[in-house]
Amino acid sequence: MFGRWGLKRKLLVSFLLCGFVPFALLGFEISTLLGQSIKQSGNQLEGVAVDIADKVDRNLFERYGDVQAFGYNHVVYNRESWYQNGAAANPIVQSMNNYVVAYGMYSLTLLVDLEGRVIAVNDINATSQPLDTGWIYGENFSDAGWFKDSLAGNFYTKAGSLTGTVVEDLHQDSMVKRVYGDEGLTLGFSAPVKNPQGETIAVWKNFAQFSLVEGILADSYNSLSEQGFVTAQLTLLDSVGRVIVDLDPSVSGVKTVLRNMEVIGKFNMVKMGDVASESALASSSGSVVSIHPTKATEQVNGYARLRGALGFIGMPWAMVVRVDTSAYMNILGNPERTAWILLGVALLLITFFALLIGRNLAAPAELAISGLRRGSNEVRSSATQVAASSQSLAQGATEQASSLQQSASAIEQVSAAAGQNADNSTQAQALANTVKTASEQGVEHMKAMTEAMIAINQAAEETANIIRIIDEIAFQTNLLALNAAVEAARAGDAGKGFAVVAEEVRNLAQRSAVAAKETGEKIRRSKQLADHGVDISQEVSISLNLIRENSVKSAELIREIAAASTEQASGLNHVNSAVNELDKVTQQNSAAAQQSSAASEELTAQANDLDRTVLELSGFIYGRANP
Repeated sequence: MFGRWGLKRKLLVSFLLCGFVPFALLGFEISTLLGQSIKQSGNQLEGVAVDIADKVDRNLFERYGDVQAFGYNHVVYNRESWYQNGAAANPIVQSMNNYVVAYGMYSLTLLVDLEGRVIAVNDINATSQPLDTGWIYGENFSDAGWFKDSLAGNFYTKAGSLTGTVVEDLHQDSMVKRVYGDEGLTLGFSAPVKNPQGETIAVWKNFAQFSLVEGILADSYNSLSEQGFVTAQLTLLDSVGRVIVDLDPSVSGVKTVLRNMEVIGKFNMVKMGDVASESALASSSGSVVSIHPTKATEQVNGYARLRGALGFIGMPWAMVVRVDTSAYMNILGNPERTAWILLGVALLLITFFALLIGRNLAAPAELAISGLRRGSNEVRSSATQVAASSQSLAQGATEQASSLQQSASAIEQVSAAAGQNADNSTQAQALANTVKTASEQGVEHMKAMTEAMIAINQAAEETANIIRIIDEIAFQTNLLALNAAVEAARAGDAGKGFAVVAEEVRNLAQRSAVAAKETGEKIRRSKQLADHGVDISQEVSISLNLIRENSVKSAELIREIAAASTEQASGLNHVNSAVNELDKVTQQNSAAAQQSSAASEELTAQANDLDRTVLELSGFIYGRANP
């Protein structure tokens, strides 16, 4: 698969891998660090939960002791003021009003006798506003649980801890609800009141405002908000996992505690499957990352159970502090998202530079391949032309050899005729002495001689035509050799061997031309001699009637004719030798043409090899699928 890709794609993939792997490792490292940071955040939130629980414990510790301290006020011993409504008539009421204003966290304070009747109750609130509490004097609390536990000594305590106070968990109190017109949420703290002799004479009860606990959570939220955790959620759970305080600005839209009575004391987080709530009630403190059961968001949770303080055993509550992991990421600047963004930007830059580098590297190679392709095509074209020229040269050499064979045959006939002419001249010389008696026979012989001379003249003309053909063949051979040399020069190094062959062919063609020229000259001279012989024979024919008178002259002429015939025969022998030499040259030309054809085939094979090399290089540059 990778081998079929082009150079650009290979470079792109290689660059991307080289860039992605370090960033992937960096992303893994960032994720690990984020996990550690989230764990540290859980530890931080655990510390917040422990701190809130401790503050609540310390606050309730004071409430635990307040009710006992109030009962030691000597004003309660003045029985004459018992059961009187109002501070003016009842100094115990005045003392209660002072406590309510001074502490600012009690809704009602109540003193009842041992039969459950009301001795005194405050009639102003923490801001000194009057309260309608006179109707409470008509109530009897003898059946109330807190009253019975106070008299029976069933205090909220354990071995080695504070004792003497009955504590009521968070509840809605009907009296508080009627007096204040609100939800009536309160915590009850009751204790027996003793006289100086240690005898129980009454029971004192303080109705603590639950806002004292809600205020602690609100202050803690403000501290978290200042640290950037503006979407933090603070949840206080009772002993079974029901919500008693839920401060969640992401839902309520405000940064204070809102009392939703559809939730408080009714919405059970443990039954909803909240992992953090289950953990908070099962252990003293810790942290966990879990999914909120209603929001379906991932949260970092720190939790702690109330453990009491300064001898107070504490309420059976648990504190959970929650922060969405996404919000925590925003506080950290969301490094994971930043890392992925940087990875994306890096990959885009790597892709851009990989394409740029790949293009710069591949462009020269592509240009070289294009040049090689053109060169390969030119070599193939030149090889084709050389092959065609070699084939044409071989065909011309074959035709030339055939023509030379015909010329040799004709020259042999001329040589035979010349020999016969020489014999006839000898006989004519022998018969010259008897010309007187054989004049009539001489006329006949002269007639035959005249015909023979005409035939010699015709043969000389035919021989001249053949020589002209040979000369034209030599010229064409020379021209082909020149063309072959030009093509070999174009082919460069691959055509050097062929250039040598072409030069040899050219030299042979030139030699053929010289030989043809010499042969033509001799033929011309032979033709001149033949013409001269014809003229003499005509003169002899005219002078036959004067044979007797010119016998001596005739004999001399016959001797000249014999000498000329001998010279003609010698010339024809030379012509025959030249033709034989020309035939050898022609055979050499044919062999050279065959060698040239083989060289052109080898050049074509080299061009094909060059083509394959170009294709392989193209496959590497462009990929095998797109060479």
